[in-house]
Amino acid sequence: KTVWSKRKMTVWYDIVEPHPDIKEGNFDESIFAAKLGDVKNNRAPVEYNDPQIFFKKTFMTEGITDLISRVSDKLKNGKGPSVVEIKTPFGGGKTHALIAIYHFLKNGKTITDYLPKNIQLINAGISVVVGTDLNPAEGNIRDSLNIKTIWGEIAYQLGGKEGYNLFKKNDNDRIAPGKEKLLEFLKNKQPCVLLFDEVLEYITKARGVKYNETNLGSQTFAFFQELSETISSLTNSMLIVTLPSSHL
Repeated sequence: KTVWSKRKMTVWYDIVEPHPDIKEGNFDESIFAAKLGDVKNNRAPVEYNDPQIFFKKTFMTEGITDLISRVSDKLKNGKGPSVVEIKTPFGGGKTHALIAIYHFLKNGKTITDYLPKNIQLINAGISVVVGTDLNPAEGNIRDSLNIKTIWGEIAYQLGGKEGYNLFKKNDNDRIAPGKEKLLEFLKNKQPCVLLFDEVLEYITKARGVKYNETNLGSQTFAFFQELSETISSLTNSMLIVTLPSSHL
């Protein structure tokens, strides 16, 4: 026999009051589609764009707390891994974690009440690369420059036009620059963090761009190998990349 309790179960909305947009029937489910590129370009919904609202609505899981702590410790004290791969199933919060890191680095002083205790704030360079936002066939216009590759994006975001010009030929020729050139550039930009999202989507598109008997997808794949090895040799830099948990 199953013995059922005679106590009445409390209705969930008597314990936790729903957000006004839910109560009013105006809830937009697309708000869950976090987009790092939109946050960087200041065109995301306020729930993601405003660092205080973002952290107020974010449950600080052990994973996010650990990631922020790792970034702080690496950039400040040179401790911990240089390359971090965030791999979860689709919808597992990968992009949300990157946005948390972005706001931590860009707006840390405004969100200290929401951060892990004893966290060390730091001013650091940050590069954001979102594969679905980039056009490998035609390039992307940045400050009158037509940037054609991921290494061109990183150079421009961390070093402006001057930084891009160091990699201009590699960018125009769509040839990965090699570890030595990367190391010389990145060691002078420390502390810095490179955030990569939707990488597989970009490489899939880039494989269709043929140039000088090679293709941009293969060169991008080679570049990631060069970049991860270069970052691993630096003391106060990090590469954080998201990958879907799939056979690809």
